[in-house]
Amino acid sequence: MDSSEMTNVKDLLMKASMEIAKLASSLDHYVQDDNNPEHKKLFEEQVRDANEFHADIDDLIALLTLGQSPF
Repeated sequence: MDSSEMTNVKDLLMKASMEIAKLASSLDHYVQDDNNPEHKKLFEEQVRDANEFHADIDDLIALLTLGQSPF
């Protein structure tokens, strides 16, 4: 993977990471506003999954920023 490909992948991952963070934030608002315990549990799981995925993407971005291929 050359430098320009790594930059393109990094840019796409950064966009994805920001969108996932927005999604996690939106889901968190639903958790706060929903009084149904089953819904709360589902939303909490989705927020946790989104945050974990966000962290994984950030790790890939860090490697690409350092010029290392994560693949």
